[in-house]
Amino acid sequence: MFSEHMNGEAAKLVESGGNSLYEWQDTPNDNHLFDCIVGSMVAASHCGIKSAEEKPVKVNKRKTSIAG
Repeated sequence: MFSEHMNGEAAKLVESGGNSLYEWQDTPNDNHLFDCIVGSMVAASHCGIKSAEEKPVKVNKRKTSIAG
């Protein structure tokens, strides 16, 4: 059932005017679990969780001092 839901939508590469994007189209299978996985990935990204392939971003920290 899980694999059927993961194949519930198919990506098609669309190119126009030098831009390209994936357009998702429904297939005859249900896709409720696919939607849950995508939602979980969006939530993880929003929380700052990165995939293993992504390199960490170097953050420049400014030192501040309070004159007093």
